[in-house]
Amino acid sequence: YSDIIYFESSGAYTYCVTAGGKTLISRNLGEVEREVAGNEFFRTHHSFIINLKKIIKVELKRSGKIYLENGETVPVAQRKIKEFKSYLNDDVEQED
Repeated sequence: YSDIIYFESSGAYTYCVTAGGKTLISRNLGEVEREVAGNEFFRTHHSFIINLKKIIKVELKRSGKIYLENGETVPVAQRKIKEFKSYLNDDVEQED
C-alpha cells in the first residue's frame, strides 16, 4: 500500500494511482475502502480515497483540495471536511 497515492472510482471499477501510473482494478471504490480500512487511507469524496502519507498541501475552505506528491489535486467533499481535519497529522501544511 505504501506506493499507492490514491484510488479513483470509475463506475464498477477503480483506478489505483501510483507514481508509476494508473491501473484499473475490478473492484468498486466501496470494496477498496473496506480493504484499506485501518491503513493510512481516507475517503475524501464519493470518488476518491487518498493515501494520507502522500499529501503535500491541504486547502480547506467551503470545500477542500488536497495536493498530492505526484502533482495531482483531489477534492474533499464539504461533508467530509470536519472528519478529514481529525485525520490530518502535524506535518501537513493547511490553508484555512
